[in-house]
Amino acid sequence: MLEVEILIEGSDRCVRAVASPALIGRGEECPIRLRHWRVARQHARLFERPQGVFVEDLGSLGGTHVNGRRILQYGPLLPEDEIVVGSAMLRVRSVQEPS
Repeated sequence: MLEVEILIEGSDRCVRAVASPALIGRGEECPIRLRHWRVARQHARLFERPQGVFVEDLGSLGGTHVNGRRILQYGPLLPEDEIVVGSAMLRVRSVQEPS
């Protein structure tokens, strides 16, 4: 499971737990749904590997940025890494599921 903190301009913070892999986008099929014109239907993807959590841009026009740099794929993510998709900033961390 992933815990995702979402900060959107003019909006409160939101913390959500989602299963990995998780799509980020404005499409209804995306567990991390961001409704903004600069966000593609399927914009990016979060996924876990043994090394940690990674983020991958899915060919979006606006791109995905981590810590101010445009990326195609980035990881493992650290708790302080800032992912920017459209007007939203996300922070991600892996959460162990209870046994």
